[in-house]
Amino acid sequence: MNKKPSVSGELCHFIRENANDHYALQVILFFADHPYARFNEPAITHPLNLNSGRVFLQEALRNLVAKGIVKACIYNNGALYSLDENNATPVLELAKLDMHQRQVLVAQAYSDSSFQHRVAKVFSDIAGNIGASGRSSLLLGQAGSEPDHKPLGECCCIQPA
Repeated sequence: MNKKPSVSGELCHFIRENANDHYALQVILFFADHPYARFNEPAITHPLNLNSGRVFLQEALRNLVAKGIVKACIYNNGALYSLDENNATPVLELAKLDMHQRQVLVAQAYSDSSFQHRVAKVFSDIAGNIGASGRSSLLLGQAGSEPDHKPLGECCCIQPA
């Protein structure tokens, strides 16, 4: 039998501290589904932009870069975003959770009803994008999605301000 990880207090704290709105939670869950990939900004914001929230998704992405959860690298005169290897552990733990466990985690992290309503929207939006494999089917230009991926070449990391 394959035992699934339990929802821990550390993951609740991570969500509470870093997913302070609907859009940040979407971006974190996006990287939980694609932890070893690098994406340009449109590849992240376009599939998540279900309610004309592109500007808010961009802001959430910038905030996650500033917090050191997501890393921005310059490649061919454009930015590529990926999980920061130094801070990836909580997001990798999220990747181990199924959709129900993620819902339980978010419900535990936030008990006030206004946030739960916003988060419920995230999961309903994500559920519409789940493929037959049970993972998000938003794989746009996902070069090197496995842990043993080849580097994309020279990548100059942008340091958070």
